[in-house]
Amino acid sequence: MKKWQETRNYKRIKDQNGIIINIITVDGVDVEVNDEVFLAYSQADRRERYIIEEVEAGKLLSKVPSGIHPVQSSPGKLLRDDLIHL
Repeated sequence: MKKWQETRNYKRIKDQNGIIINIITVDGVDVEVNDEVFLAYSQADRRERYIIEEVEAGKLLSKVPSGIHPVQSSPGKLLRDDLIHL
């Protein structure tokens, strides 16, 4: 196990037959989940860590939910109203 994996409560392991098993630990119990659930869980975890890192750094974060595209004043630049500072 790599150092960064020690702080996660999810992992992928190979069983004795070489089949990959996705495991999420919930309240100390390992729960086997399918690929779709594992992917959604790991992506949500990464998004949470990203937000925490950005807030600690004092950066601007978008308040627009994913899947909704804000109006842009010019390509690549959001309007000031679409940004918040946490």
